Amino acid sequence: MADEPGVSALTAGTVLLVEDEDSVRRLFSTVLEAAGYRVMQAAGPHEGIEAARTLDGRVDLLITDVIMPETDGRSVAAAVVALRPGCKVLFISGYAADSAELGDIGSTAFLQKPCTPRALVARVRELLQSPS
Repeated sequence: MADEPGVSALTAGTVLLVEDEDSVRRLFSTVLEAAGYRVMQAAGPHEGIEAARTLDGRVDLLITDVIMPETDGRSVAAAVVALRPGCKVLFISGYAADSAELGDIGSTAFLQKPCTPRALVARVRELLQSPS
């Protein structure tokens, strides 16, 4: 997929993926890496926040599950954006109701799980190319 038309330095970036379900995290990471993104994986909220704190370089996009053990995706997003101003956020969830509950955050990006690899890459590309 990295050789697809439209994949360029403008769409490449670093993605911090916070997902507690191993199979989903591995699949999303594989798909995004094949599309040319650098992906840093975190198996849970605290690991994701720590990664944002310690990673070298930019974090262009946080992809976080909405519902996870210990804390929720909203808290993860708030902490990561505080550590990495300018980092965009994509919430993911297998529960459609989570989309409505995120509405009070403002301009919230949401992707329903399950999704196709094409839908994931398209949404990430769209977010990273949009103005901050």
